[in-house]
Amino acid sequence: QQSTFFAVVILGGVLLTSITAIYAIAKRLMKPIEAVHKAAFQLGQGRLDYRVPVDTRDEIGDLAENFNRMAENLKESRLALEEQKASLEIRVEARTRMLKELSEQQETTIKERTKEVQDRLVELERFQKLTIGRELKMIELKKEITKLKEWLSKEKPRNTTSDAP
Repeated sequence: QQSTFFAVVILGGVLLTSITAIYAIAKRLMKPIEAVHKAAFQLGQGRLDYRVPVDTRDEIGDLAENFNRMAENLKESRLALEEQKASLEIRVEARTRMLKELSEQQETTIKERTKEVQDRLVELERFQKLTIGRELKMIELKKEITKLKEWLSKEKPRNTTSDAP
């Protein structure tokens, strides 16, 4: 019985040692995986400066290094996009200002030309009234001349008959 007791104690010790060893190994493996998980969450929240601590030289360590490299690339890309956005905003603002100035210049030119056209139209209307007035006067004078010719032609035969004794 003593040997069975020793066998159970030894087996229990081996089992306890095995469970403790498995727990320690699992904890050691889970710690870097949890760190990568936490970093992924932080990165997803927009915190591009967060990095995974690299403690090992195994696959998990490689994963952490690659993750950190990816985070750095994302940060650089975001900075480049923000710079491009700022540059575009400046260019759009400058172009808008230029178009506004051009529009104002064209509006001024249009107003000036419209004024010139209106002034010329007033002149043309005055000229038209003047020429129409002269034309009407000419028509009246022609009528008057025609009347005078008729009168003279009537008077001439009378004068020629009254002059002859």
